[in-house]
Formats: sequence, C-alpha cells, structure tokens
Amino acid sequence: MGEVFALNVYRGTEGLKGMLRMASGELRPDEMMVAQSCLMASFEDRDQLEKEDTSIIKQLGLKFRGAKAWPMFRTYDPGFVPWFLTGREQVVFLTAALEQASLLAGQHAKNPDALLPTPDGEYVVRVPETSGGVSTWTTRRLKPQEKARKASPVRTESTAVDELRLGRLHKAVQKLPTHWEVDLFHAPIPVGEGERPYYPLMLLIVDGHSGQILHAGMFEPWGERPDIGYELLELAERVQAAPRQVWALGEEVLATLEPVLRGLKIRGVVTDELPALEEARLGILMGF
Repeated sequence: MGEVFALNVYRGTEGLKGMLRMASGELRPDEMMVAQSCLMASFEDRDQLEKEDTSIIKQLGLKFRGAKAWPMFRTYDPGFVPWFLTGREQVVFLTAALEQASLLAGQHAKNPDALLPTPDGEYVVRVPETSGGVSTWTTRRLKPQEKARKASPVRTESTAVDELRLGRLHKAVQKLPTHWEVDLFHAPIPVGEGERPYYPLMLLIVDGHSGQILHAGMFEPWGERPDIGYELLELAERVQAAPRQVWALGEEVLATLEPVLRGLKIRGVVTDELPALEEARLGILMGF
C-alpha cells in the first residue's frame, strides 16, 4: 500500500474506543471504514484530491508539487462515507489538534514511550485554559470520560409484542431442528449521490444449517433503529416456522429479541461467530 502520511484525530471517548477496537483486530477491514469517528489530515498525491480540495488550495493561493505533498482533510463519522470538513468547528478543532500534536511530538521525539497511557488508563492530554482573554495550553494526564453506552445500530429497547399474536403463532408454527443466525451491521456499500453518501444498515437472518438467507433488509443509519424482534416475528409468520435456537453476536441483540424468543419458546444463544451468516454476507457484498 505504500507509506501513509496522516494524522487521525479521534473525537472523545467514542472515537478513542473505536480506535482501540481497530488496533486490537476486533473489527474486520470493511467494518473499520464505517466505525471510525475522527478528523483526518493527510498528504496525498495530486490525483487523490477531489475538485473541492483543489478549489480551496487555489483560493488560498497555495502551491504544492510532488508525491504525497498535497494536503487533504476529511471527517469520518460512523455509518457515513468520509467527507469534507463541514463547518468552522471542525476546522478549528483539527487545527488545534495538529498544532498540539506537533508540539508534543517535538518534545518527546527522543522518548515517545512517555506518551503511552499509564496502566490505570490515564492519557497525555493538552488542555486549553483562558485567563484575561489569553489562551494557554497545559499538559495533563487524564482518564477518558465514561459514556453510558457506546453507539450501536441495534435498537436498545425490547420489541413490544401482542401476547395473543405470539400465542397463536407458537401453536401454528413448525419447530425446525436448526438455528437461525441474526445480525445487524453497516454494509460497506455507499448509498446516495450529491449530498453525503451513507453506509446502510443491513439485517440478515440466515438458516445456520442450510445457509439459506431467510430475510434481508436495508435501513438508513439515522433515526429510529430497526426493530429486529418485529422482523423476526414477521419472518416466522410468513414461513410458518421457527428454529429451536437463534444465534447472535451479543447480548444486546438478544435483549431486543427476548419477548419474541420467549413467546415462541426459542432459545437465544450468544456466540463469537456466525459462520452461515458470514458466508452469506460475503456473498452479498461480492455481488456489488
């Protein structure tokens, strides 16, 4: 891939946790693109820039020559295609980050390990302070602010269901000697033109034994999250069948399914991998 000349500024606790997940290898390569929350300043070849980039360079009267010499600035937001900086706040924030990162890099060039977090999770932080109208920066070690929970594409509340509907369905459906695998994820397939494209949420329900895709749905990444429990209930009614187990990658997904699983007497299983669904996912993405 060659050398990369860039600085990524991960925003807040959410951005830091996303970066750590990428560094740990927890995320697939296609997931990294849609999981980042950061601002990026990079130096690229001329042909990597868009007309919006070169227009600003011309307006400022700047000139650059050679490989990896052209500045490019982007914002990365979960669920969206990397985009141009969209406002003064982002420009000011990234400018300050570049200045302070350059200062710290110079101070610790001979001892970069001094910038590593402490065992109890404190990071080197540059903090602005204003006194008498004058702003100064000081260096501290601080722990990231705690968040109530990380942003997730999964609907956090359980599905509200009609108990009578569930009872009738439980008696009517055929119980299959198989399990269904369920997942909701950002598909790395940009959608939209003109305004900022986004990566849609994709819901897949796959038969774990046969590998058959039983249900697939696409949703916009903003607004109300997809109701996975409702989708599962609709599927069971449509095929008049239900599995003995439903597999998911996390407790969060199973929590939203709990009323439906309980009503249909289906066992929920948290697993580290969904082999049938992963094969189906790759097959779908290869088609684009």
